[in-house]
Amino acid sequence: MRRAGAGRRIFAFGFDYFLILLYGIGVVGSAAFLFRETFTSLFTHSPLTAQVSGFVLITLPVVLYFSVSESSRYQGTWGKRRVGLIVTDHSGEKLPLGKSLLRSGVKFLPWELAHFFIWQAALPSSLPPGAVVAGLVGVNVLLIIYVVFPFFEKNSRNVYDLLVGTSVYTKGCRRCEP
Repeated sequence: MRRAGAGRRIFAFGFDYFLILLYGIGVVGSAAFLFRETFTSLFTHSPLTAQVSGFVLITLPVVLYFSVSESSRYQGTWGKRRVGLIVTDHSGEKLPLGKSLLRSGVKFLPWELAHFFIWQAALPSSLPPGAVVAGLVGVNVLLIIYVVFPFFEKNSRNVYDLLVGTSVYTKGCRRCEP
C-alpha cells in the first residue's frame, strides 16, 4: 500500500459529492416539495432553527455516510472505493466507528460553520454583521487550508487526518496503481 495523493483524494470526493447532491435533490428536495409549509417555517424564522434543521437534514446524514463507510469492512466511501482508496488508523488498521465519526466531524466542520454564518447573514440575528463577515472569511481560509494542505504535507494527509491520526492509502484498484 502507498499513501494516496491529494489529487486522487479530491477525485474520490467528487464521486461522493455526486451522491450528496443526489441525496439533497432527491430526498431533501422531495420532502421540501411535499411538506412545503413545514420546510418554509424551518428555514425562515430563526438562524438557530434553520441551523439545526439543516444539520439534521443534510450535515448529519453526510457525516454518518462518511463515518459508517470509512469504518466498514470496505474502509471507504463509494467514491474512495471507485478510486481505489482506503482509510486507516495510524497503524494501518480499520478505523473504529468513534474515530471515523471524529474524522468526519472535523472534515465537515468548515461546511457546518459556513452554514452557521450564512444563516446568521440571511435571517435576523443578534450577531453583529462584522462578526458574520469575519466568520465567513475564516471559513473560506479554513477551506483553502483543507484543500491546499495535502498538496504540501509529505504524506498527502489532510488536517483532519493529522488531528485524528488517520491515513488514506491506495489499494485494490488495478487501474489506480502506477
